Amino acid sequence: MNQYKQRRNSSGFSTWGRSACGRHPPVGAIQPKRHSQRTFNRTFASFVEEAVLVQEQEEFVYRYQGAQHLSEEDLVVYPEAPSVQQQCALRLGYTCDNLLLKRTKKIHTSRGCIKKTFQEKGLAHVSQLALANCLDLLELLAWNHAHGIHLYRMTSKLFPWTGHYELEELPEYELICAALSAAGEVARAADQRITNHPSHFIKLASSNENIIDSSIKDLEIQSRVFDLMGYAPSHWNKINIHVGGVYGNKKKTLDRFAETFHERLSDSLKARLAVENDDVPNSYSVDDLLLLHKNTGIPITFDFHHHQFCPGTMSQKEAFETAMSTWPEGIRPVVHWSEMPECPQRRKTHPHSHSNFIYGPIDLYGYEDHVDVMIESKAKEAALLLLEINYIIFSDMHDTVKTLKS
Repeated sequence: MNQYKQRRNSSGFSTWGRSACGRHPPVGAIQPKRHSQRTFNRTFASFVEEAVLVQEQEEFVYRYQGAQHLSEEDLVVYPEAPSVQQQCALRLGYTCDNLLLKRTKKIHTSRGCIKKTFQEKGLAHVSQLALANCLDLLELLAWNHAHGIHLYRMTSKLFPWTGHYELEELPEYELICAALSAAGEVARAADQRITNHPSHFIKLASSNENIIDSSIKDLEIQSRVFDLMGYAPSHWNKINIHVGGVYGNKKKTLDRFAETFHERLSDSLKARLAVENDDVPNSYSVDDLLLLHKNTGIPITFDFHHHQFCPGTMSQKEAFETAMSTWPEGIRPVVHWSEMPECPQRRKTHPHSHSNFIYGPIDLYGYEDHVDVMIESKAKEAALLLLEINYIIFSDMHDTVKTLKS
């Protein structure tokens, strides 16, 4: 525990006080300090290192308000505690790169280049970047498995400048295929559900035909990646997008989306595509997307954070349950959970932005065992680990978890 003690003061742990949003979280929660964004970027990795260290040793030290004044002997360590994911009823996931691996081992899956570099160095350079991304995807999935994580959103940037070439044109195409095939085998063996969320530039209902063409090319490559990973087309590996702009008429835009879906997308892409409710007032709420679902069969990914900005006519619970009902039988719906920034000023100026960590509580209206929850936060896997540990602390599992000596 000496290494743990050395890191504790720099890890970002502190006791709960009155939070920036005025809430009083329950006594005992492990809480990262509310840093500025610049300080957060420098310090969050030390928290992850500590959380991982404690988990790997299968030692969970629980704190309560004022615990920083206690000696190590005053804390109860329960070495026989099951892993975090075994104790946490929620199936939680995080998005894209693993920030700890990226910082400490340079392992990440979003290598890219600017247009000038692409034009100067050509497909050979892009191919090397794509191969490195796919090989690191293997490392990332192995890390997820080691830490009991069963839901992961893969980056949509494995291949730089998608749409400007065919995958078969890449010099390392065969090696890339082998790496993706191996990644799929690892994910399936570890019971990891892999999803995808391309950028907001994807607009299948655009009024500009060129934008629709480029969107289709990008989406087809995202679907092709899942094919190369050995997955049969299914919403288990959903490709999540937004409808995009309203273009002056929601009804006509949704009809244009449905027309593109039916007439121009491959069957494998159709079987994976999902749409998400928006966070812009007067944009696409679950009410609006329900019409699209009826015309296409596309399931709706419900985003709790977005709903407060674009609720339509439904309450949160009604919209959540409606979105769940659109998913095919046998496929667990995926929902997104994020929160406003910690900084009070940013909460006013950028309320749609995501917080560094998740403070909860995550209220799924009793459907915890029926959905997968994608955590969208800037701290990514760090936020996930912290959230799961706090969930265990305040669950009613007194037969397996001890917190402090009485």
